[in-house]
Formats: sequence, structure tokens, C-alpha cells
Amino acid sequence: MGRRAGAAARQRQERRRADQRDVVAKQLERTLDELRAAYAKSQESDRVKSTFLATVSHELRTPLVAIIGYIDLLLEGVYGKMTEEQEEAVGRVQQAGTNLYQIISGLLDASRLDLGTDAVELREVDLNTTLRDLRAELDGNRAVRIYFPKQVDIPSLVTDETKLRRVLTNLLENAVRFTERGVVTVDARWDPVHDRVELRVCDTGPGIPEAQFDRIFNAFHQGNDRPHANNNGIGLGLYIVRRLVTLLGGEVSVTSKLGEGSTFTVTLPRKPLLALAGAPQAALTH
Repeated sequence: MGRRAGAAARQRQERRRADQRDVVAKQLERTLDELRAAYAKSQESDRVKSTFLATVSHELRTPLVAIIGYIDLLLEGVYGKMTEEQEEAVGRVQQAGTNLYQIISGLLDASRLDLGTDAVELREVDLNTTLRDLRAELDGNRAVRIYFPKQVDIPSLVTDETKLRRVLTNLLENAVRFTERGVVTVDARWDPVHDRVELRVCDTGPGIPEAQFDRIFNAFHQGNDRPHANNNGIGLGLYIVRRLVTLLGGEVSVTSKLGEGSTFTVTLPRKPLLALAGAPQAALTH
């Protein structure tokens, strides 16, 4: 009798444990369902937000281009000669319009990247030509001197030149923004062992605390706690850099020493077809 009673008690205990496991399993399943629903809702919310930003940015940029165009005509004297004071005032309007155009373009680019609608157009690119073009565009009337290499011994690479130029432009503008005095240097080299290209943008700015290395690539992070920060912009430059470099099958990293400066390194495969094998085929144009 004692053994039978003990066995019956153990059976009841096992049933209770089984019932408890069922309850826990059902609760866990309900929690997972709620998490899946919340994730789907957040994804849809992000998609709607990105679509809205893309649409609004496009609608704002179109008339702004016309405004900037008319300002250029005024400064060229097409509508008559202006006084020195008038030229100065219109010049300030031109600068403000250009800054606003860059902000809107950044929002539009970030929205397209978030939506996955930014196609990659691969073709052979001569890096020396790209760097010469950037030098002509960026090395103008700036307080900080930008030094480009005269010639780089790198074979042509297969990439999206428009996106590569945007990456380098954003890195250079970021470097100039945080460099109060000194120089910004562009360097490039080819790693034949791994058949990849490394592009470096170095500045002599105040440097970046190591704790911020990942954070500076987040959207809308401006780094306003860094000394000598020029607060023009909304903190999308480095976010766009990382997204574009990833889209091109590469990586971007940063090293920095406080008080000495920072170096951003972009590593790209010279022939990225394998690196981009996981990308949607519709997004690749040959």
C-alpha cells in the first residue's frame, strides 16, 4: 500500500509539473507572438517614416534647386549689376540655400537606403580620376587644406562610382567640420593579397573618444560634445557612409587619438561581385 500510494503521489506530482510546463509554454508562445507583432508594427512604422521622409525631401529639393539657380544668376549679374552690399547679402542667402540643399539631400539619401530602393550600379572605376575630380570640387576656398595623393598605384576597381564619391565627400566634409586648424589628408592603397582597396581620410582635429566609435555612425548623431564642432547638418553623414560602404560590400572603421586627430578607413573589395552575392539581384546594374 505504501509503495502504491507513493507511486500515485509521484504521478500526481509529474502531472502538475507537466501542467505547469504547458502553462509556461503557452505563455512563452503568447509572448513570442506579441513580440513578432510588435516587431512587424515597428518595421511598418519605419517603412512609413522612411517613405514620408523620401517624399517630403524630394518635394522640398526640387523647388530649392530652382531657388539656388536664380541666386546664381543674380550673382552672375544676369539681372543687372548689384552693389557690394547686395552681393554680400545674396551670397549669404546662397550659402544658406546650399546648406539646406545638403541637409535635404542627406535625408533623401538616408530614406532611400532605409527603404532599400538605392540600386547599385557597378562598373570599372579609375580611382585616380575619381580623386582628381574630388580635388577639383572640394579643395577650394576652405580654411582647412585638403591634401590628395598625386597618383595612386591601384588597378581599376569595380564599384558604384557615384556612391564611392558620396562616401569620400561625406568623410572629407566630416573631417573639415571637426578640424579647426591643420590639414585633412586623403590616402589610398591596394592590398594585392586580399585584392581590396583601402581609402583613408585623416584629420588633425580634436579626436574622438573610443566610447563613441560605434555611436558616431548612428543616424542623427552629431557629436556636439566634441570640441570645435561646426553644428551645420543633422548628423547623417557618417550614417550614410556606413550604409553605402556596406551596400558596396565593404567596411568602414575609425581610429583616433584625443588631441591628435582621427582616421577613417574604408575597405572595399576591388571586384565586389562575390561580396554582393547576397544583395537582391534587382539592385545590381552591370
